Amino acid sequence: MRKILTALVLTGIVTFSSFGGEGDSAVVLKPKVAHYDFDAIPKDPLASAFFSATLPGSGQFYNKEYVRGIITGAGFYGSFYLAQYLLARFDSYNQDTVYFQETDINGIPTGYYRNVYVPKPDAEQKWPSATEKYLAIGSIVSCGAFYIWGIYDSYSGAKRYNQKLVAETDRKFSVKLALGPRGDGAGFKAQYRF
Repeated sequence: MRKILTALVLTGIVTFSSFGGEGDSAVVLKPKVAHYDFDAIPKDPLASAFFSATLPGSGQFYNKEYVRGIITGAGFYGSFYLAQYLLARFDSYNQDTVYFQETDINGIPTGYYRNVYVPKPDAEQKWPSATEKYLAIGSIVSCGAFYIWGIYDSYSGAKRYNQKLVAETDRKFSVKLALGPRGDGAGFKAQYRF
């Protein structure tokens, strides 16, 4: 019966607002939307490890450990870039560029040149200095270490987050700094559990 009355009232409001004359304003219904505390959702350790394995540092962001995520991402990508730069530099020292003039089917030059990289002969090969070797090896090792540490840390970070949630539910009284529902301001939120 209650549903039928609600449907009739809503139909009457819609009908009334659609036949309104000039100057009449429509009735706007604003349903009460329940606000959900997204911080109370437990984190999945395997999903966090998967995120970190896919994109280093993202597992920590999933766990809301932003500083750890920035450190993991910056360490991994910084050492990855340094290793790639040193290896490309070594390749550029030991390659020559040979240019070929392109011709058409009849053997007439087209005016375009194509470049091909060929390795230098063994007698002219330049090997990196000891500092560059250690730096390249160290950057490759640190890249792998940041990758593995990021996966492990994101997995254990999800467990830390879940333990923190359990500890907060056991607490009777808590005070937190909270943002408004639409981001319009900040304030304190006090909570007492019975």
